[in-house]
Amino acid sequence: MAVPEELLDQVVLLDLEKQIGRVNLHKVFTTVITEVAQRWEELLLAESSGDKSAMQRHVHSLSSIFRSVGLMPAGEACLSVELQLRAGVEIDAARIQGLEGVISRSLNVLDQQLSSK
Repeated sequence: MAVPEELLDQVVLLDLEKQIGRVNLHKVFTTVITEVAQRWEELLLAESSGDKSAMQRHVHSLSSIFRSVGLMPAGEACLSVELQLRAGVEIDAARIQGLEGVISRSLNVLDQQLSSK
């Protein structure tokens, strides 16, 4: 199944597969999916309680996770929110919903990768 080029950096994907092998890459993707779900829930809890420090920490982790496996748009979207939080910008519910959209699409890409290989 073709992966949307704009969601997954093929160079990063191929480099990872070359470095760790296909079996381990699948393990990494499974771990990423689990970790992202956990961090996302923690981000939502921090957002609902107004804990900007925790929000920044969780969105930073999400950004790093996504970029490490080549999901650059999700990583950049999380980085953007992190930088806004650092600058003291209020992050509203619409911004979080937008982030959720790119995260959801990115996780679907990982699911496709797990199913196709």
